[in-house]
Amino acid sequence: MGFPLALFAFGEAGMQRATLMFVMLTFLQYSLGIYILNGRGNWTEIFRLPLIYAAIMGISVNLAQLRIPELLLQPITMLGQATIPIMLISLAIAFTMWNRCNGAMRSAARC
Repeated sequence: MGFPLALFAFGEAGMQRATLMFVMLTFLQYSLGIYILNGRGNWTEIFRLPLIYAAIMGISVNLAQLRIPELLLQPITMLGQATIPIMLISLAIAFTMWNRCNGAMRSAARC
């Protein structure tokens, strides 16, 4: 379920749960998934992804119950609120590229 649908259908509480589920599934995908696909047991690939660091920092701040200063919290909140419109705009651009390229998804340079 997408973030806009979770926000519309379930409100802020649903959006929080959807975000938590997304972070957990993505964390597993990019940690355990890379480990399984790599086959050699190379864990260094996992730590090349910024999502892993962001998830660890977010969980640490939440568990430590740290208060983020208002000077930092306001821009972070504004970026978070811009996520859904940016996702919708990128979806519209993808559909535009799809139609422009006669039903085949190609890069803008090839169309």
